[in-house]
Amino acid sequence: MDYGQVKELINNTLMGRVTGHEIEPQEHQDMAEAILDFAHGMEILGQSVLQGFATASTVPEQPDTVKICYIAIAPCNATTTFTNFKNQSNQSITVTCGQYEIKVVVLLWNTTYWEKMEETVNFENSITRNINGGNAAGNYS
Repeated sequence: MDYGQVKELINNTLMGRVTGHEIEPQEHQDMAEAILDFAHGMEILGQSVLQGFATASTVPEQPDTVKICYIAIAPCNATTTFTNFKNQSNQSITVTCGQYEIKVVVLLWNTTYWEKMEETVNFENSITRNINGGNAAGNYS
């Protein structure tokens, strides 16, 4: 979850309830876990040294003592396999995007294996708005 999603979950759990509705234990747990997951992701990212941008064929550095990361963009309507970025199961990391979305991917080396963080950018509403509203503000070629 990204910052906006965590914030929305917090607001919905705490303030978006129907008057008189108590916060259920599962709702509270889901909210707390989302906050913890987001904080953990920021902690991991903050401890990593950015090496550069990655493509599906990038051969990454994998130092024994330093946590590093690469940033990548996964294109819409495709699955991108980062062949040389192996996860805990020794499988190449893959990222799948829908028709109207791309993903910004952070590939994190934890000194043993690669992990990923991904953020989806959905632009279907922007395209629909530009086509239907005649707004030429965006270039989506």
